[in-house]
Amino acid sequence: FNDIVKRYGWNIAETNYVIGNDPQDGKSTLFGVTERISGQNLDKAPGVDDGLFEKIEEFYLSFVQHVVDSYKEDGLIWADFRNEQIIYGTRPGEEEKKLYIVDVDPEVYTWTTNLSGKRLQNMSPEQIKVAQYYGYLKVVCDNMAILEFRAKRPFKKVHEALKIAIHEGPKTNSLIAMELAGDLPFF
Repeated sequence: FNDIVKRYGWNIAETNYVIGNDPQDGKSTLFGVTERISGQNLDKAPGVDDGLFEKIEEFYLSFVQHVVDSYKEDGLIWADFRNEQIIYGTRPGEEEKKLYIVDVDPEVYTWTTNLSGKRLQNMSPEQIKVAQYYGYLKVVCDNMAILEFRAKRPFKKVHEALKIAIHEGPKTNSLIAMELAGDLPFF
């Protein structure tokens, strides 16, 4: 995950892991302790001013690029991206607000892993990978729509990047992948 963060220039809250006793049962437990970022996660941010708008747009652009690059390179993908994992705020001692990923246990997968279910049982690994590609782009659209509503304007650069990612993206005869792509507003 740290390699992904560095490649795309994302800020991340430091997380350290410590072993301690669980207060409920006294057993040894692994705890994740994350650096405090003062601010609000994007899911709860009440409004989106111009400065925040630009930072969100750049972050979303980099995430779309991450999906495209990861697919093409058959690399790792940050699989649990969502607005509540991102805080707009400051570290102690800093004045400039930035977007920080505060995901304590990021789900990072290779393509075609961590999948199950009847819908996928008759699909080839390549069809599953294509379905994932469009699924991740749909996650971007869903999360972005909430913020566009609050900002009262669209993230035009991200819309353009999504159009390109979709139209130049992988093709398949998988009905499930096409169904996911059909849910995207640009397909």
